[in-house]
Amino acid sequence: QEVLASFIANDENLLAIEYEKSNEKSLVDLYVNAYNDKILSSEDTTIYSSIKVLEMNTNIVNVVSQLKLDKNNVIFIPASNQTFITNLFNNLTTTLNQKTYKDCKVTLIGMEDWMKYENIDLEYFQKLNVHYCSTRFVDEQDSLTTTFIKNYIEKTKTYPSKNTFLGFDIAYSFGNNFLKQGTLFSPLSLQKHKGMSIDLNFFKTGIESGYENKSAFLFHFNDFILKRID
Repeated sequence: QEVLASFIANDENLLAIEYEKSNEKSLVDLYVNAYNDKILSSEDTTIYSSIKVLEMNTNIVNVVSQLKLDKNNVIFIPASNQTFITNLFNNLTTTLNQKTYKDCKVTLIGMEDWMKYENIDLEYFQKLNVHYCSTRFVDEQDSLTTTFIKNYIEKTKTYPSKNTFLGFDIAYSFGNNFLKQGTLFSPLSLQKHKGMSIDLNFFKTGIESGYENKSAFLFHFNDFILKRID
């Protein structure tokens, strides 16, 4: 959620949708809290917009009524119900194609699961400027990754899966730290690590709690191509 909160500009119309049937709706609170923390760390808190939370069932018209024609409307939607998301995409796209909304801009921030919905045209993802976070990304154009793939194929006669990259990243990071520090879980042994499929940046969630990886990648559609935002 920190990645998403830091991506938001301060002059936008900010909305977050709590879909009542969504298993992920608790992410709205995390998103709002991360954004508020960003505001509090700013020298001038007055320049930031507040996030308006909309509690919804199936009445998508409520979202349209909250759009502002003169701003970028950034809408966070932690929901993976395909019927709801499809209806939302259709409704928003139809609205933006109307003459009244020709200058209206929308940025949807959603779930990686949306990429699996074959019933939603790519044009809609582009029109609605869809963004989403993922903890994994393999850049097959990277020279180290290319070398790894080549060596893996030579040894196994198969192409590495996503879990192959993940397993290597975790084993390499923790194994290296253990050899250098003699322990796996200490501030010194939990240094930042940039892997082939994941980045590791741990923080302790509480005095008596464990560690959590807060690294993630942000993606969006640009000229109908899914790209990572660095």
